[in-house]
Amino acid sequence: MKHHFGKIENGAMTLTRTGVFLTHELKNASLHHSHIEIPLHVVMPNHFHAIVKVTEPVTLNETDTARRVPTSNGNRHYLLSTFIASLKSAVTRYAHSIQVDFAWQPRYHDHVIRGIEDGNNIAQYIKGNIANWEHDCFY
Repeated sequence: MKHHFGKIENGAMTLTRTGVFLTHELKNASLHHSHIEIPLHVVMPNHFHAIVKVTEPVTLNETDTARRVPTSNGNRHYLLSTFIASLKSAVTRYAHSIQVDFAWQPRYHDHVIRGIEDGNNIAQYIKGNIANWEHDCFY
């Protein structure tokens, strides 16, 4: 698997231009997707990890005041998959615009965070991912 997003040396990630673009898109996800928040992410040499919070879309009611529209779990999954598809598309277009032969793996892995302990474990995994790179299955 090619390392399109950068390399890890001495415990630090050095991003390529494509990696910088991906990081920017993750940090600014809510600018294009108001129902998406990314409180934590890490870009690795050939993949990324992120906690993606899908919130209810905001709509205006008859008096032009904002309100959240309740969403089902199926709708949240749809909103997440739409965001991921959009993110992958934007990064691919950018990489090709700078003449990088780039392609994503066809799918992604998601996990619903179930409770504080689960969320804390995932956050620790994300925070420690660069330090543990040599033991990663994608190394």
